[in-house]
Amino acid sequence: ICKLNNLEVLSIGRNELKALPECIGNLKNLKSLNLRKSDITVLPDSFGNLSSLQKLSLAENNNLKKINDCLFKLFELESLDLSNMQLDICPEQIGNLRKLSILKLNKNNK
Repeated sequence: ICKLNNLEVLSIGRNELKALPECIGNLKNLKSLNLRKSDITVLPDSFGNLSSLQKLSLAENNNLKKINDCLFKLFELESLDLSNMQLDICPEQIGNLRKLSILKLNKNNK
């Protein structure tokens, strides 16, 4: 997947994927990423390199209990779904995402 330089939409949700490869950050043209209902436990540091990403769903990833700082480098992000994830807090850094117009946090711990 990491060699698909022109890839704009990637939907790999609803699987037992436990981790993303570090090279995921090479997908500079990626605009939409669906990882809904996976078993991901952590986002790789390179995730912050997805500079064109506008839409991201991490919903229903119950094993992802903390959001890495790399997520808050996605300055083009307009839609972020973090619902049904067992999150305890909404990180303050979410304010760095100035283009964010849709934020879903429903059905978390607090």
